[in-house]
Amino acid sequence: MMRTCSPPFVLLGLLVLAPLTVSAQTVEQAIAQSRDLAEQKQYPAALAILEQAQTSHPKDVELHIARIRVLSWQGNYSEAESALEALGATQDNNADVQLLRANLAYYRQDYPRAQQLYQDILTAHPDYVDAHNGLVRTQKAQAAPVHAGEYRWQIDTGYEHSGFDRVNQAAWNQEFLQLTHFAPGRKTAYHGKVTRYDQFRNVDTEYEIGMDHAFTNYVNGYAYGVISPGADFRPKRRVAAGGAVRVITAEDALPVWLTLDARYDIYGSTDVLNVNPGIRIEPVDGWSIATRYITVDQENAKRVYGQDVRLDGTISDTWRFYVGYADAPETVAAITVNTRTYFGGASVDITPQTVLRLGYARDDRENSFIRHVTNVSIGYRF
Repeated sequence: MMRTCSPPFVLLGLLVLAPLTVSAQTVEQAIAQSRDLAEQKQYPAALAILEQAQTSHPKDVELHIARIRVLSWQGNYSEAESALEALGATQDNNADVQLLRANLAYYRQDYPRAQQLYQDILTAHPDYVDAHNGLVRTQKAQAAPVHAGEYRWQIDTGYEHSGFDRVNQAAWNQEFLQLTHFAPGRKTAYHGKVTRYDQFRNVDTEYEIGMDHAFTNYVNGYAYGVISPGADFRPKRRVAAGGAVRVITAEDALPVWLTLDARYDIYGSTDVLNVNPGIRIEPVDGWSIATRYITVDQENAKRVYGQDVRLDGTISDTWRFYVGYADAPETVAAITVNTRTYFGGASVDITPQTVLRLGYARDDRENSFIRHVTNVSIGYRF
């Protein structure tokens, strides 16, 4: 009787266990193959293998971890971060997931956060070798001398000259000096700037402080304030803020950003508010086309509108250019007049630390002057 019943039970056991064994082998093989491809920098192929395996095993955490790891190696930090968030709070205590977060902070050069994350892992798991190696690597990076690509400071200075047609207008001249500091991790930059304007046979001087911050790889913003003591033709005070949000990624289609720039100028006799929403599309790396809808709301005056469009391109690792056109209201000496502007320029890295910029613009101010603007500036990183 026992001999008669044993084979069916054995066969049933094999039928139940077989899929589990095949499943485990399939996941392990997919992870191993993807790692081999990623080590050869064949990231799309590595990701394709993992994504195919996930269709059969959508809840397998190890497959998700392997995919996030490859995305991080690829440099696709925003996608890796999104995938980490998708794992949910249930995986927050998973040491492997914690390691991914620490590595991601390290790759982004956010060394203080990476160090803290590695230390948190080692507090709970003192023998975690990868976390220990990551901590050592981060500490070395923080102690290492700053290289050209890891500069902490930048100083910029420049000169601008404006000549005029159609009216008997004396030339304008402008000079500026700006110092920028990049915080560790390079997500935040602070700057101070002094600008001297020689216009209308008078001189105004502006003092500006501001900051830029990247909240994530797909959200960034800026803000700055300006004062001009005893201003004759410039705003006495200015506050400005703006930023950009990426709403479509390269994985979905062309990267698309929604932008917003806002500025409030306080003159001696009037106030002017500029609000400029826009969109920027990046068809390929190093190239973008952007347009803005410009709104100028001057106190005790009718609100006026305009738009601009700009193309930015990268010719080589050291050469970049931009061209654009604007048909929009412009405020000069507290008077807002519609102005058509053609503009363009280029920049070149003459050394790894030094960038040279040249620019030209032609302003056709309605029922007023035509202004030819040339400018040159140089920046040095250290």
